[in-house]
Amino acid sequence: GPYDIVHIDADHSYEAATNDLNNFGPLVSERGVVVVHDTLDPPVRQAACEFASRHGFDLREFENACGTIVMSRKPK
Repeated sequence: GPYDIVHIDADHSYEAATNDLNNFGPLVSERGVVVVHDTLDPPVRQAACEFASRHGFDLREFENACGTIVMSRKPK
């Protein structure tokens, strides 16, 4: 890292989503984004929202077939 895009799309459990976000989310560059797929699954959405709140990311939710959240760092 740092990477411009980090895409999380794995196990649909809260624990797995949290683990993936904690391991790979911090690797995104200051102007990069974290994309989380399958956010219509409540545990994945919860993990993404908690990660965004804890790490200073703004998020946008897209209601496509599986749900997607795109996070970017809040401006300083």
